[in-house]
This record gives sequence, structure tokens and C-alpha cells, in this order.
Amino acid sequence: MADCCSALVRDRSYAYSLADVEWMLSQLNEPARTIVAVAAFTGLRESEIRGLQWSDYTGAELFVRRSVWRRAVGATKTQESKARVPVIAPLRKLLDEHRRQNGKHEWIFSGEKGFSLNLDT
Repeated sequence: MADCCSALVRDRSYAYSLADVEWMLSQLNEPARTIVAVAAFTGLRESEIRGLQWSDYTGAELFVRRSVWRRAVGATKTQESKARVPVIAPLRKLLDEHRRQNGKHEWIFSGEKGFSLNLDT
């Protein structure tokens, strides 16, 4: 039974290749391109990505300090989730450009009303 379940879990996840990610990024417009890059290059959960604020970005690292679920701002899922995440050069380039275009809000990915962007839309 354990082998069956672990095979099922393995089949549900998929790791994209760098070529896959680069292709996706070439097809997307902003802010989706930068959101997908953050997900692909950091492994952060959706709620952690939504919780990122510009004060969490140093240029070299992202600090995961909060999560956003719907309209609720809270702690990360686990204490281990609170961490600093290195930012590789391709992601840094996208984040820096995104900041130039959208840095007036507190949230890295903000919606029209200035709150964290709903990534489901």
C-alpha cells in the first residue's frame, strides 16, 4: 500500500526543465512572467509569493516573512518556511525590471487596489 501511495504522489508532481521555464517566460506578459519566474526559481508556495513585499527583496535575496491567503495576511505555513532565498541572476533581472515598473506599492505583486495580487486571476 505504501508503494502505491508514494507512486501516486510522485506522479502528481512535475519538475520543469530550465528550457521549459525559459519557454514559459518567453510566452508570458507581466506580471505573470515575473510571478512564474519567482515560483520556478525559488520554489515558494503561492501564498508565500503573494506575501512578498519590496522590503523583503535585497537584490540578492528574498526574505519569506509572511503569507497571504485570500485577504488574510499571516505567518508562513511552517516555521521552516520563514527563510531567505537566494535570487539567481535571471530572476534578479526580472524583479528589478518589475520594481522599476511597479515599485510604488508595498507588495511586490499588487492588485489594482494596492493589496497583494490575487494570483488566481
